Amino acid sequence: MLFRSMPTWTRVGTGHLYLTYLTGIVDYKRSDGKEANLFAVYQGRMANKRMRSSKTSHGVPLAWEDSKTDSVTVTERYYRQLTDSNRIAAGLEFAKNGVSPTIMHEFSAYVQDEWDISEKFKLTGGIRYVRPSQYANKTLGSLNLSYAPTGNMNFYVSVNQFYKAPSPKYVFGNAFFIPNPGIKAEDGYTEEIGANIDLDKRTTLDFALFRRSHGNAIVIDGVKQLPDRKSVV
Repeated sequence: MLFRSMPTWTRVGTGHLYLTYLTGIVDYKRSDGKEANLFAVYQGRMANKRMRSSKTSHGVPLAWEDSKTDSVTVTERYYRQLTDSNRIAAGLEFAKNGVSPTIMHEFSAYVQDEWDISEKFKLTGGIRYVRPSQYANKTLGSLNLSYAPTGNMNFYVSVNQFYKAPSPKYVFGNAFFIPNPGIKAEDGYTEEIGANIDLDKRTTLDFALFRRSHGNAIVIDGVKQLPDRKSVV
């Protein structure tokens, strides 16, 4: 899936960037460390106003950029150690981005189980449910197997699915991008094998080989004049 992006430009005149935000966090952890809970709320707004040059690398005139973005994120995360060899984590997440009426939101829930198969082998599995406002719901899985032959050495192999809905600016457009309501969500999976080795108290060696497979990958390409807009992409 292709997007249109603005060309290289030189700013003239003046520009202003305004950022306001509010964050609230409630963090609980039991004294023995076997149970914890985190609740966080973030609310912010970014307003951007700036002048650009009328000369660009593609010869397309650019005018004032005037954009605003509102964001709200609510996160709930819970952790508990069930036994000496078994731990679980679960959580809920809600995110809202954009400016009315071009607002998108997403709800997700996940559960993760970590199990010590033996003293040296550990297996971690997880399931995440994602529900975007503009796209199909999706259930994702993840699996990780690790082997620690010594206290300072760990080898692992993992497989993870991912699903990412496009940003509101890609769907509805802004000063940088033309609207593309038909854009699809990215999905796919990653496979990885690697090692973490502590060489000494101050040096750690991380090594990994991975493959990432995409469906509907978003690629920015080209430039286009929009005569009915203040700014072009």
